[in-house]
Amino acid sequence: MTMKMYSAIRELTNTEKINSATSIKLLIKMIIIWLDDIQKVRNGCTSYYFNNYIENIIKFNKSFPEANIEFVINTLNYLLESLEKNANLNIAILNLI
Repeated sequence: MTMKMYSAIRELTNTEKINSATSIKLLIKMIIIWLDDIQKVRNGCTSYYFNNYIENIIKFNKSFPEANIEFVINTLNYLLESLEKNANLNIAILNLI
């Protein structure tokens, strides 16, 4: 297991604020919105949810121009639906990472 993955797992499982299904669902929704902003930049749109972080989004696009954002969004939506159906929270966290 890489150090970054271990750190992510530790942060998500040790933080009481994020250790509930509701918090994980909110986190997933925020990631989806961020990814949607990435797609908007790629398509030349000028209206973003994360206006204050547009530089980070542009930097992400430069670093990962071939990233399949639509696939990631679809996967996150599936994870979100699974949580709505009471999927195991620990497994959902691992999938999120």
